[in-house]
Amino acid sequence: MLTGSPVRTKDFNWDVSFNIARNRNKVLSLIEGTDVLNVEEPRTGTVFVQHRTGQPFGVLAGWVQKLSPDGQPVFEENGAPVQSDQMEVIGNGIPDFTGGFNNSITYKGFNLSALIDFRVGGEIYSGTNVRLTQWGLHKQTIQGREGEEPLSVSGVIQSGTETDGTPIYEAFF
Repeated sequence: MLTGSPVRTKDFNWDVSFNIARNRNKVLSLIEGTDVLNVEEPRTGTVFVQHRTGQPFGVLAGWVQKLSPDGQPVFEENGAPVQSDQMEVIGNGIPDFTGGFNNSITYKGFNLSALIDFRVGGEIYSGTNVRLTQWGLHKQTIQGREGEEPLSVSGVIQSGTETDGTPIYEAFF
């Protein structure tokens, strides 16, 4: 922590401080015979907080969309995305850096302080956004909601053939 007093007089003091920290870690082992331990399972059941041997503490893990050998997204015949067979690490909630900046001003015995905290890096998972998207209420679902704009997806279907690009006017999943 760095601390200083840029101004000091009989009736006025200004003190400042700054700190920054970094946390790097790795899970070395878990209970014998276990490589993955779920520590939090959200109600959506889509992304989990896990401890995984060899990974940072508390990674985010979930299913991702399958990709073809050439990197294209894979879809079912009905247009639904095909998910991976196993959960994969998709993020880490631990920030790269955390820190804070504090100012304290004292004038004739009255003190005013302000603290600003920050964090850089780290991913978050929003169950609210997942549910709103699933229910068609999130702003990213506006296009095509009322049928005024057709939706289309590109990629390959599970059989490995190219999709024909025909717009999807209505679909049920």
